[in-house]
Amino acid sequence: KMKDAANATSEAVTDAAIVTKINASLMADDQLKATKIDVDVRDGHVTLSGTAPDSASQRRATTLATAVDGVRSVDNKLSVARNG
Repeated sequence: KMKDAANATSEAVTDAAIVTKINASLMADDQLKATKIDVDVRDGHVTLSGTAPDSASQRRATTLATAVDGVRSVDNKLSVARNG
């Protein structure tokens, strides 16, 4: 049981670290830093939600998230903003 608890703790820390790294990557990107993107990670599986300014930025968010160590998959649920 202790080993299971330790594994669960290390996964939670890893997930938290992944969220931090993805958020940092998004904030460092000129196209995405002004957007509100929610990042959720569970066992290395990332879900992005919110609004991207355009489809290129939507794809870029997936690329940035995928590049982070520990990410197993990315589910991009970002919607593209409609101007006007």
